[in-house]
Amino acid sequence: MTATDIIAIASACVAALALAQSWSASRKAAEATREANDLIKQQVALQDRLTQIEQSREHAKLIQSLRATIRAVLRKTDRGSWRLFVLNTGQGTARNVTLMLDGKPLLEHDAVPRGEQEARTIGPDSDVSYCMAISSGCHPPFELEATWDDDSGQQGTYGTTLTF
Repeated sequence: MTATDIIAIASACVAALALAQSWSASRKAAEATREANDLIKQQVALQDRLTQIEQSREHAKLIQSLRATIRAVLRKTDRGSWRLFVLNTGQGTARNVTLMLDGKPLLEHDAVPRGEQEARTIGPDSDVSYCMAISSGCHPPFELEATWDDDSGQQGTYGTTLTF
């Protein structure tokens, strides 16, 4: 074997080692690329989920801004008489308000004097009140149920027991 043959064999071995090293590096690069792509897909999915959550929060805020919230309380006035206050603490207008007292329409209940006018609309952060004829024969507790419509698209309901 001559020096030329040894150099050729050594060159072939170096080339084979370089080829093996290159092949190994390309396999590692391909695996790293796959892992990076999987990570990007996970990040995109996470970002999509965060976007959905934020959109649902914004939708809930919008619905809340359109919703009326009705509450009722029985209060004694400065003159010693009693009034039923129906409050809208929500941000939306309550329309088609229906009040039932002990299962009867409000104006038909014995505790409400004749001649009272029923409010069908209550604006945001507003209230309406009704005179109450409280006597020993007609006194709380009263069961009040209210229903109404507002711009949220869902009918509102509220129920409570009115007491002194």
